[in-house]
Amino acid sequence: MEASIVARFLLVASTGEKGKSLLGLRWAIAAIERGWAEEVRVVLFGPVEEHVARGDPDYLEALERLRGLGVEPVLCERYAQAAGVLEELRGRGLTLGPVGEMIAELAGKGYTPLVF
Repeated sequence: MEASIVARFLLVASTGEKGKSLLGLRWAIAAIERGWAEEVRVVLFGPVEEHVARGDPDYLEALERLRGLGVEPVLCERYAQAAGVLEELRGRGLTLGPVGEMIAELAGKGYTPLVF
């Protein structure tokens, strides 16, 4: 691949199906490490947040790798509150916010959404 890649992706991990949502997070890691994109943003939005709140080591490792690569994943604060896992996620030092707005804003800026 050429070094002049200008693609920007928004990875949305939503499903509670572990294999699918982890695939998305691992794709984001690979895209950053291998230079498949100029920029990758990551949002966790929905049932996947419950895995993270419970401390699933596969998710925690993926999130730490993303952070180590300079990507700060954002989790949906409203979903976390509704699911009763807000304090657990905050306790893990994760960034929570209004991801619906974030998704709309990034799509408007030309990011390609990938939803897992």
